[in-house]
Amino acid sequence: MRQLQHARNLEQSKLDEVFHLEQQLSLTKGSAQVHEQQMMAYQHLHTHHGEAVGDPSGGQAVTPVCDRCLQPIDSMIYNQNLERLQAECTAAHHAKQQEEARVTEARRLMGGLRGQREAEATHLEQLQAEQLQMRAQAQQLVDQKHDARRYAQLQQSRVQEERQHLRWRVECVTAEAREVIEAEAADAVASADPRSDLEIPQEVSRAANLLSELIREARPALAHHQRLQSNLTSHQAQKNEHKGEAGRMQAMQRQEEALRASAAEAQQAAATEAAWLAELDAAFSRTGIQSFAIEGVLGELQVVTSRYLEQLSTGMVLKLSATRPSSGQSSAVERISKAVQVRTAKGETRERTVRQLSGGERRRVGLALALGFSELIAARSRLRTNLIVLDEVLQHLDEEGNARVCSLLRGMHQDTVLIVGQADSYVAQAFDAVDVVVKQNGQSHLLLA
Repeated sequence: MRQLQHARNLEQSKLDEVFHLEQQLSLTKGSAQVHEQQMMAYQHLHTHHGEAVGDPSGGQAVTPVCDRCLQPIDSMIYNQNLERLQAECTAAHHAKQQEEARVTEARRLMGGLRGQREAEATHLEQLQAEQLQMRAQAQQLVDQKHDARRYAQLQQSRVQEERQHLRWRVECVTAEAREVIEAEAADAVASADPRSDLEIPQEVSRAANLLSELIREARPALAHHQRLQSNLTSHQAQKNEHKGEAGRMQAMQRQEEALRASAAEAQQAAATEAAWLAELDAAFSRTGIQSFAIEGVLGELQVVTSRYLEQLSTGMVLKLSATRPSSGQSSAVERISKAVQVRTAKGETRERTVRQLSGGERRRVGLALALGFSELIAARSRLRTNLIVLDEVLQHLDEEGNARVCSLLRGMHQDTVLIVGQADSYVAQAFDAVDVVVKQNGQSHLLLA
């Protein structure tokens, strides 16, 4: 039973390892697919977006053009980027092959452990069947022991009755003989007849004959008593033999109870394992992998957003989590909930939804979330930009909020930050240059600073 439990523990440990390896394999496949898409997209620039330009030799060369800004890309930079993308794609495919090999090996080991556990379970079932059979035999022996004990008690009772009856018969014969001898002696003395001396031997002879006859009558009873005593001794010996067998059966019964307790523990462990496998099946379902990926991205987004929110406000923490409606249906849409922890004037922390915040607080949370999302997208897609465009991000902010936003934007690594705002607002006072859009006669004109 301990070996079976050990096999179950090893199998569960290997299942955990396989689950972890399959997660890594899924991430590695996703990374390899992203690298391959990036390389194909970059090659697509040269194939479909190249433009013919004149070269010094009088011919024409194909120059790749960016699909976003439609500007030509230097050939040397293009080739370097293409080589880098090819190397990354090759490394990603190599990592994917290694992860697939590790997952295959782990699954093979898990199959061996599962077969070992099933063999142990079959052996345990055989032992339980043997224990049931031995228990039935033990019960049969116990019943035989009880029957032998009852028969021995009955024989002993009969022996006691025969012994008492024989003792009573002997006492009766002895008393009768004594009375006869005493009566004859008294009659002889009283009569004083000379013939009495001759009759005394005759009387003694009659008494002896009577005693011999009584002894002959008692011999069958004595023989029967001896047979009963012999049967009693034999049954007592059989009882002692059954006593040893009963002790062995009791030991087997205790062993069976221990096996039954171990089987109950194994059943509990199997139920726990079944629940764990159900969770594992749900985790590897079509929505489980998506939920895992979404939760990982939300964790990264929360970390990046919190860093920006700390600079834009004091005592506010944003929490992002994926939630499923409580309807319990498998087709229910998973949603992303946003909660903000706000520190009050008393130092207490209270959780609020975004709708419960003021206009300025919502504006700060939205700006922090937008900047965090932009940084996360840039990190995952490996895209870099030196320009940020923000539209009406200073609305509902007081002077302190505007100052915090300006300080944050000045610390960004982008070279240029464009903010669209109302005229005569804080934008005109805090930023380096202000371009004015003038609308006149149904047309808009841009006045550069």
